[in-house]
Amino acid sequence: GVDKPKNETSHYGLRYATFVVPLVKAVQEQQEIIEDYEARMSTMEQEATELKSSLTELLQRMEALESKKGN
Repeated sequence: GVDKPKNETSHYGLRYATFVVPLVKAVQEQQEIIEDYEARMSTMEQEATELKSSLTELLQRMEALESKKGN
């Protein structure tokens, strides 16, 4: 991807095509990983919401049982 100078007065050169294809592929792979993590996070958030709801319901039932027991 890098061209060395041919003489003392010339400059280094870059072959951009050599860099662009791997960079595009890397970005595509990262995007797939991001989308996978977003889907997993969404699932986990939904599960957390369901667990909170279940916990709240169980606490309410427990409080109701305790108040009946106290009477």
